[in-house]
Amino acid sequence: MANIRVDLNTKIQDGTEIVFRSPVDCSAITGLIVYYPGEDENTTSKEFALADAHGNNVGDIDNLFAENVVVKVILDVTSGMAFVQNADTNAYIEQRFADIEAELFYVNIDITKFTCPGAGTYEIGTVIDPPTVTWTLNKDPESQTLNGEALGVDVRSKAYTDKVTTDKTYTLNVTGQKGETDTASASIKFLRGVYYGVLEDGAAIDSAAILKLTRKLQGSRAITFTATAGANQRHAFAMPSSGYGTPTFKDAETGFQAGFYKASTFQFTNASGHMESYDVWLSTNKALGSMTVAVS
Repeated sequence: MANIRVDLNTKIQDGTEIVFRSPVDCSAITGLIVYYPGEDENTTSKEFALADAHGNNVGDIDNLFAENVVVKVILDVTSGMAFVQNADTNAYIEQRFADIEAELFYVNIDITKFTCPGAGTYEIGTVIDPPTVTWTLNKDPESQTLNGEALGVDVRSKAYTDKVTTDKTYTLNVTGQKGETDTASASIKFLRGVYYGVLEDGAAIDSAAILKLTRKLQGSRAITFTATAGANQRHAFAMPSSGYGTPTFKDAETGFQAGFYKASTFQFTNASGHMESYDVWLSTNKALGSMTVAVS
């Protein structure tokens, strides 16, 4: 009866795997002596009895492994047993090649398509129907969440039931088999408008008059616009009273200050039914013709 010597450069613990080639003459082999670094980094050793995966001692089994084959064992340090997991050279090599191939050609998880109907920018006051968010992946994920909600790995859509009237972002996060991640998102955003153009001198300044101007949805007052004021017209600019600050006006072509004054502050109702306070600024002079105005 004899033991196989195995030298390791790492410490051992329960579950440590060892792969070795058995000696040509293995008829009398009953165990392993494993040499490894001890606590003081000096080499120490421990003897293990060989057993099959079911715990049967090698002495009770015929042909547990053949001569000169690759053998993989898992150490149970507590019991002093080394359990034979693989005694087939070809099977082991095939598995190793399969593992290497899987590693070399592994494809990371990828969100190939993410769709959220209604995603975009709208005028505040608009009501967007509840979206059904859909997506496609290049393979099944290990896990996925939509806006933090955990979903089954086979789910590829999520139907919402609430109409959208305020800013909303839908974010999908997926995790692959190796812990890699991918993310995709789509947003529904609402903005207030600024309005520019010309108004008739002395005409009523109300919602109907402002709605005839050109509108641009944006979150600040800064804009450059061109308009042509006729004989009895003034250049006009309207913006929300709150959150947009105090504007300054310049002739964009000359860089000189352009004379504008605040003509009105009133409760403006936009085309989507949203009401809030707006300031309306008019050019000091009438009939300026075509002028490009830089608002900052």
